[in-house]
Amino acid sequence: TVMHCLPLGWMQKMNLGMPALVLVSISSAVFPQNTLAQSCPENTYEISRHETAKNIRLRCACNPGTRHVKGHCEEFIPKAVLRNGIPMVVVEVKGKVKAFITSGDEKFKVSSKNALIVNHIVTGEDSHIVLQLPNGDRIAVGPNSTITFENSDDDLDLSITKLIGLIRFDHPGNTEELKQFARKAFAKSKLWTRRVLGRRFRVRTPLAAVAVRGTDFIIEGTAFEEQIVSVIEGEVDVIPLVKEDQAALVLKAGQQVRVGKDGRLSKPTDTRPGTLLNNWGERTGLSSLPSFRPK
Repeated sequence: TVMHCLPLGWMQKMNLGMPALVLVSISSAVFPQNTLAQSCPENTYEISRHETAKNIRLRCACNPGTRHVKGHCEEFIPKAVLRNGIPMVVVEVKGKVKAFITSGDEKFKVSSKNALIVNHIVTGEDSHIVLQLPNGDRIAVGPNSTITFENSDDDLDLSITKLIGLIRFDHPGNTEELKQFARKAFAKSKLWTRRVLGRRFRVRTPLAAVAVRGTDFIIEGTAFEEQIVSVIEGEVDVIPLVKEDQAALVLKAGQQVRVGKDGRLSKPTDTRPGTLLNNWGERTGLSSLPSFRPK
């Protein structure tokens, strides 16, 4: 079990020989005075900062891949394992949600209300998690779902190797605060962050790739190893990966297509976008997706 230093806890003041005092909050840990400065301690990142003429108040959290031990944050997930994960900012968590990062036979459970590097998520009944990538793309995982990501070498793709249940993708507006927070939280993943901030967003599953055109869409992985792609807003290109002799299909708002186990695309069905959205809301309790807010 991983404990990332999250809630506002013990506050320590230190006289720096300047008019300002620095107040640092990191869980319930007591950090030695000589580690305090106008920035967060080693192996932590800044969640929030409040400055006045008399003091600076910082809230800090342990870096992804580290945990709180005896008053400080120390590394416990090998860097080689972290490279297999996807950096994500946590927007909202409800109910029973388990997140892991795996590499070969190594598996680590991770937990945070702020930022994760993860490649496997499992949600329970009446549970969900909403995440945002460093570029602002939002991912909502519905109840009773299992999803496994792969950190693809292809700059265009967010690669999903396993999907059971419901997952929704969109890109909310006004993501500048999110991007600033991601730069702090994933300072040790600068290469990945720089790459993802400027890339076109495409989702790749074992059956199909879904190229996004600034849209809102859902992918459902069924118990029959099929996938259903539904478009709420905008357009997506559904590109079959198994049945290579079949042409790509453009789905518009209100349309659905079923991708069979053999990779074959069904004929699209038409309905109202509002119907698809209502169905998502009834099944997940997430009709309106929350956006990142500084904690």
